[in-house]
Amino acid sequence: MKNKSWKQKAVAIFTGIFIVLLAMTMLTGCGKTSSNGSTSKKSSYQSVAIQDIQNDLANNPVSAKNKYLNKKIKVTGIINKIDVYDGEHQYFIQAKNSNDLTFEDLNDPTITTCVVGAVRTGSDMDKKLSKYQIGQYVTFQGKVIKIGDKYLAMEVDWAV
Repeated sequence: MKNKSWKQKAVAIFTGIFIVLLAMTMLTGCGKTSSNGSTSKKSSYQSVAIQDIQNDLANNPVSAKNKYLNKKIKVTGIINKIDVYDGEHQYFIQAKNSNDLTFEDLNDPTITTCVVGAVRTGSDMDKKLSKYQIGQYVTFQGKVIKIGDKYLAMEVDWAV
């Protein structure tokens, strides 16, 4: 009888430990893997090809607005213009370097479209981006805050 009681206690202890571990796993999201196989939290930023954004803007800016506005995205492109406007530094990125355009590119409607990365003057991100030059590749991550006929503007949270 003592052996049976000891076995019942052992089963109860192991069952309790299993339930606690299962609950912890469910609460922390442990075990979820990202597309690259790591077990880190899923990124809340959607990677979008800059060519796709430029095509969407050139073909139907209303559809682009519905698709991207208020979304968190990550996009890589070439800086073709840096501007200061209304207390912000703006970095205009495109798929192609404007210095390398060919005659055939003049017929491409996406050439006039771009992504504008907006950064508040004096912020930490502004200091980081101030080291970038026209012609460099950059990856912006942030929230899309405005879409016009030929541009998508995003507030940059992160850049590299």
